[in-house]
Amino acid sequence: MKRSILRSSQIPRWLAVSRYNCSYDHTDRQGRGWTVLAIDRPKRVAVVARKGGVGKTTTTVQLAIALSIIYGINTLVVDNDPQGNATARLGVGEGQAPYTLNDVYSWTTAVGQTAGLSAAIHPTTWPGVFVVAGEEAVKFRETEGEELADYRLQIAYERSDFTSHSIGAILMDTQPGTGGLLRNAMIGADAVLVVSDSEPDGLLGAHKALEAAESIKARQNPGLQILGVLVNHYDSTMGEHERCVADLIAAHGERIWLPVVPRRAAVATARGIARPVQEIRTNGGRAYVRAMNEHARRLGRALELQES
Repeated sequence: MKRSILRSSQIPRWLAVSRYNCSYDHTDRQGRGWTVLAIDRPKRVAVVARKGGVGKTTTTVQLAIALSIIYGINTLVVDNDPQGNATARLGVGEGQAPYTLNDVYSWTTAVGQTAGLSAAIHPTTWPGVFVVAGEEAVKFRETEGEELADYRLQIAYERSDFTSHSIGAILMDTQPGTGGLLRNAMIGADAVLVVSDSEPDGLLGAHKALEAAESIKARQNPGLQILGVLVNHYDSTMGEHERCVADLIAAHGERIWLPVVPRRAAVATARGIARPVQEIRTNGGRAYVRAMNEHARRLGRALELQES
């Protein structure tokens, strides 16, 4: 959990305007504005990928349940992808959640509305994991051009009280590629984790995703921690995969998270029944879970969590 202390350089000055219902107190220290909110809130990780099909959503939900198991916390998955795959993966059907992330985006600009991200939290069928559900209508937020657009998730987070659900960490599943939804996630995050695969274009995709994160860090979210690249779908019998991972490590060094995550049929089985891979009692399933647990512990250290 963190105490929100933000430099005003991280937040546009117009966020303090009362019509947006943001209770920021601005003071000056040596000519700089500061915002202090004495509220403990869980840290947020944006899980991003340049292209689809790299296992980003599976990684997001599996890290969420691994963090819950290892650290004894409740985790929240924010489904910021119009496809809503993370929501479905967590066993929440279309229309089951009273509010979705699309509602959250709307609340941030509605006059007289003070609800935040926490108002849309919905239980899932996975123990210890909650969701802010996605829906297709979120895609219309991609092209909104008003000044506030890129900061909506940040505003929604600052308005939220996560104590009633005891949320200890937030993972945001994002739409592949670029655009307003991805910017919202990275501006409204404490850290970003890039997901790639072991194919030849994985090197280029990881490089472009890291570049995008560096750009957000430089221009809009200087506190953003760039955690690195998690490599999925590794098949040790394929020399091409070995070469691609070697190229990733040569290009990005310690930013590549090891071990690489193996390709296992158990992942597809779990996806088909909307259950965690932990419940698939096969050798392949256990190998996948071991790798993801190592990454969950690395993520937990970055989030300053304490093992239970």
